[in-house]
Amino acid sequence: SGLLLSVAILVLKFGFGITAPFHFLFWAPILLAISILINIVFSLNSEKPVADIIEEYTWRKSLWHEDTKELRNIPWYKNFRVLSVLLLIMALGMYLVFL
Repeated sequence: SGLLLSVAILVLKFGFGITAPFHFLFWAPILLAISILINIVFSLNSEKPVADIIEEYTWRKSLWHEDTKELRNIPWYKNFRVLSVLLLIMALGMYLVFL
């Protein structure tokens, strides 16, 4: 839904010259909120899936512990957790620099 809404916004902007009265970066949280609402509405109005299928794709604390054991012998530059934190720090740093 977010992709379709984004395409619609681009068509309105570049095809018809209709623009919003705010900066384009404000579209991201607006589209996120609309997408969340659409997902909630569709989830509440559809049949519940089989529990066995859901369990396969559901995060559990045991998965965290299994990953932790596997990541012990991996160097920091190959550890996805360390790289994720570094990415967040760099993104926050760039945001603060260009604020």
